[in-house]
Amino acid sequence: MTQMRQRISERLNLLYQGIMQLRERGLPVDAIEPQGAIYLSFRLDIVGEGRPFARNEELRQWLLHNAGLAVVPFQAFDLVDESGWFRMSIGASGVPELHAAIERLEQALLRLSVG
Repeated sequence: MTQMRQRISERLNLLYQGIMQLRERGLPVDAIEPQGAIYLSFRLDIVGEGRPFARNEELRQWLLHNAGLAVVPFQAFDLVDESGWFRMSIGASGVPELHAAIERLEQALLRLSVG
């Protein structure tokens, strides 16, 4: 159990740090520091009036098709706001896959010209 928890923590922190590095580079992302479980809560600040996406669902589909990322919008957890908040699971992803996911997210956002 200890090793499994360490591997989960390593992957969550890798994903969190990757999102924070994208933020430092000026991309419209943010995340909540991992608090356990196997998912990371993160935000893409590109949803809403005058932004590239009107709804979280549009952004979710765009992420799937343009960055190869499957995410769950906070509406699945009863949040009403279209605020760009999502959860991303690390449950079936190893370290190499997470590095690749961060890279794909960065490239997709750069192609969208939001940074």
